Amino acid sequence: MLIEKLQATIVVLSATNTLNIDVGALYCCVLLVATGCVEVAEAYRAVDGRVMLAVVFAFGVSSAMETSGVAGLIARKIGACET
Repeated sequence: MLIEKLQATIVVLSATNTLNIDVGALYCCVLLVATGCVEVAEAYRAVDGRVMLAVVFAFGVSSAMETSGVAGLIARKIGACET
Protein backbone atom coordinates (compact mmCIF):
# COMPACT_ATOMS: atom_id res chain seq x y z
CA MET A 1 0.00 0.00 0.00
CA LEU A 2 2.78 2.42 0.92
CA ILE A 3 4.67 1.61 -2.27
CA GLU A 4 1.69 2.51 -4.46
CA LYS A 5 1.16 5.78 -2.58
CA LEU A 6 4.83 6.71 -2.97
CA GLN A 7 4.74 5.90 -6.68
CA ALA A 8 1.59 7.95 -7.19
CA THR A 9 3.06 10.88 -5.28
CA ILE A 10 6.24 10.81 -7.38
CA VAL A 11 4.24 10.69 -10.62
CA VAL A 12 2.01 13.61 -9.57
CA LEU A 13 4.96 15.73 -8.41
CA SER A 14 6.81 14.99 -11.64
CA ALA A 15 3.78 15.68 -13.84
CA THR A 16 3.26 19.07 -12.19
CA ASN A 17 6.98 19.93 -12.56
CA THR A 18 7.29 20.20 -8.78
CA LEU A 19 10.02 17.57 -8.60
CA ASN A 20 12.32 15.97 -11.17
CA ILE A 21 11.43 12.33 -11.79
CA ASP A 22 14.96 11.12 -11.07
CA VAL A 23 15.14 12.95 -7.74
CA GLY A 24 11.68 11.69 -6.86
CA ALA A 25 12.65 8.12 -7.69
CA LEU A 26 15.71 8.42 -5.47
CA TYR A 27 13.58 9.77 -2.60
CA CYS A 28 11.14 6.92 -3.13
CA CYS A 29 13.92 4.33 -2.94
CA VAL A 30 15.32 5.85 0.23
CA LEU A 31 11.87 5.96 1.83
CA LEU A 32 11.17 2.34 0.92
CA VAL A 33 14.38 1.22 2.61
CA ALA A 34 13.93 3.58 5.58
CA THR A 35 10.40 2.37 6.27
CA GLY A 36 11.39 -1.30 5.98
CA CYS A 37 9.26 -2.05 2.92
CA VAL A 38 12.43 -3.13 1.11
CA GLU A 39 15.54 -4.53 2.76
CA VAL A 40 18.91 -3.07 1.83
CA ALA A 41 20.16 -6.44 0.56
CA GLU A 42 17.08 -6.80 -1.63
CA ALA A 43 17.64 -3.31 -3.06
CA TYR A 44 21.25 -4.15 -3.91
CA ARG A 45 20.18 -7.40 -5.61
CA ALA A 46 17.66 -5.50 -7.72
CA VAL A 47 20.33 -3.25 -9.28
CA ASP A 48 21.72 -4.61 -12.55
CA GLY A 49 25.33 -3.55 -12.92
CA ARG A 50 25.23 -3.64 -16.72
CA VAL A 51 22.26 -1.29 -16.82
CA MET A 52 23.92 1.11 -14.37
CA LEU A 53 27.08 1.09 -16.48
CA ALA A 54 25.07 1.84 -19.63
CA VAL A 55 23.36 4.78 -17.89
CA VAL A 56 26.68 6.17 -16.68
CA PHE A 57 28.20 5.91 -20.16
CA ALA A 58 25.11 7.53 -21.71
CA PHE A 59 25.47 10.51 -19.38
CA GLY A 60 29.14 10.78 -20.32
CA VAL A 61 28.48 10.62 -24.05
CA SER A 62 25.63 13.14 -23.85
CA SER A 63 27.80 15.53 -21.86
CA ALA A 64 30.59 15.23 -24.43
CA MET A 65 28.14 15.81 -27.29
CA GLU A 66 26.76 18.90 -25.58
CA THR A 67 30.21 20.32 -24.82
CA SER A 68 31.53 19.71 -28.34
CA GLY A 69 28.46 21.18 -30.01
CA VAL A 70 27.48 17.97 -31.79
CA ALA A 71 24.16 17.80 -29.91
CA GLY A 72 23.20 21.29 -31.12
CA LEU A 73 24.21 20.43 -34.70
CA ILE A 74 22.06 17.28 -34.66
CA ALA A 75 19.14 19.20 -33.15
CA ARG A 76 19.37 21.87 -35.87
CA LYS A 77 19.52 19.21 -38.60
CA ILE A 78 16.47 17.43 -37.19
CA GLY A 79 14.65 20.73 -36.87
CA ALA A 80 15.45 21.56 -40.48
CA CYS A 81 13.94 18.26 -41.64
CA GLU A 82 10.60 18.93 -39.95
CA THR A 83 9.79 22.12 -41.88
